[in-house]
Amino acid sequence: MSIERYRARKGAEISHAVAAEARGGYTIEVHFLGGLTTKQKAAFKLAANRWTHAIVGDLPDVTVGGERINNLRITAQGTDIDGPGNILGQAGPNRLRPKNAGAAAFLPATGDMQFDTPISPRWKQTAP
Repeated sequence: MSIERYRARKGAEISHAVAAEARGGYTIEVHFLGGLTTKQKAAFKLAANRWTHAIVGDLPDVTVGGERINNLRITAQGTDIDGPGNILGQAGPNRLRPKNAGAAAFLPATGDMQFDTPISPRWKQTAP
């Protein structure tokens, strides 16, 4: 399976005072696993960018399944959940930071988001 990766990170356009406080900034890495339209992926990227500017902290890196996670990694995909008209999507964390992570204990390191792919009346507004 091919994974498209996108990394959102607070950029240089923010003030130096906020950047210094954020110690490098919050990072959200999104792994698109397929099934989403270009427009849906663009909306996801926009949301990730917005959150990296709203969160003014940094979390310690954590290793999950042999992979180092910097702040948060989300897998996103379109999949058949229940067909048109019912569940639009579902999401949640799947790996939390360990209890010895100090103030970051039990905060999510990874999470999954799934969106129902059959074209339903709700998706017709966003699908190309």
